[in-house]
Amino acid sequence: MPDSGEILNSEALATRAFPSDLPLLVSGQVVIYPYMASPLVVDDADSIATIEEALRTGHKVAALFGPLDSAGVDGERPRPTADNLYPVGTAIQIIRSHKMPDGRLQILVHGVKRVGVEKIMQGVTHPTVRVRELDDIDEPGPRTEAIAQNVLSQFRKAVELAPNVPNEMLEALT
Repeated sequence: MPDSGEILNSEALATRAFPSDLPLLVSGQVVIYPYMASPLVVDDADSIATIEEALRTGHKVAALFGPLDSAGVDGERPRPTADNLYPVGTAIQIIRSHKMPDGRLQILVHGVKRVGVEKIMQGVTHPTVRVRELDDIDEPGPRTEAIAQNVLSQFRKAVELAPNVPNEMLEALT
């Protein structure tokens, strides 16, 4: 696992190719969209094993979000299956990771590409998902371009004004 606080360079972020079989991360905290950067706190053993495997194999992981936050009959979350996950998720890249003293893992992730579930495989330490790339939904035009430029401008202002937001958030957008 990388040292605490290791940051990937912009060249690694620009690489949007990934294998079809990826470690599976399930989270109900937040939905990650392509080109979006977000912090996540990972606290369960399965998800930590998934992140550690992703860090060993190229800083990529498939993130699929489903109704797994509800506990199963024995109080534990059920194993991920095609029936309890949304069929569309996002391949994400881990930009930064930090192991906290209480064992939780704090990560900063960047959405890479929309993916669809082909097959979920239960591994020994973590589940793996076979994914297919999905085309981006894009409505080009002057209105869309103007909205995108406005959102980007507002986000840059917010990052500049917030003293606790890492500069990597801006780097992830370029």
